[in-house]
Amino acid sequence: MRALILLLISGFTVSFFACKKEDTCDSTLLTPDFVFEFYYDSLNVHTNKMDTIKFTLRDTLTIYGVGAKDSLTQKNTSIQIAKLPLNFSSSSTQYVFDIKNKGIPSILTKDTLTMNYSLQREFVSQACGFKYVFPTVDYHSTQHRFQSIQVLQNEILDDKTTHIRIFF
Repeated sequence: MRALILLLISGFTVSFFACKKEDTCDSTLLTPDFVFEFYYDSLNVHTNKMDTIKFTLRDTLTIYGVGAKDSLTQKNTSIQIAKLPLNFSSSSTQYVFDIKNKGIPSILTKDTLTMNYSLQREFVSQACGFKYVFPTVDYHSTQHRFQSIQVLQNEILDDKTTHIRIFF
């Protein structure tokens, strides 16, 4: 009987120390999204210089990927900053920004933003697996409603910082 109790205690002790803490994957370690903000330039009448002002797009904005059926934003959305995923099975992603002013209908309401990039696969951990980063990114856009784009980062390594500014 004593041997059975000793065997059970040693079996429990061995199995207790054999347990490993479960790995979890933090969402910040996953493939980063592309981050952009809306801005506009305004002439400061006091200094006679251009001021760059963060802009909240209050128009009806719909964003969708070229060839995609579904929108990535809800209609009638006010947006100042947004994150969009990049296609890591390709070296290019295109998004269409359909911007309709509620008060003034416009013929040219759509702009296309094209991103060409290189992909780099990185091992994160056993729980997370691999993620993709984009060490070189080139941005191009049409200029119907967009006035210009300002590139802040030519690489997308995280989605905590803004990568480009879109000006109206």
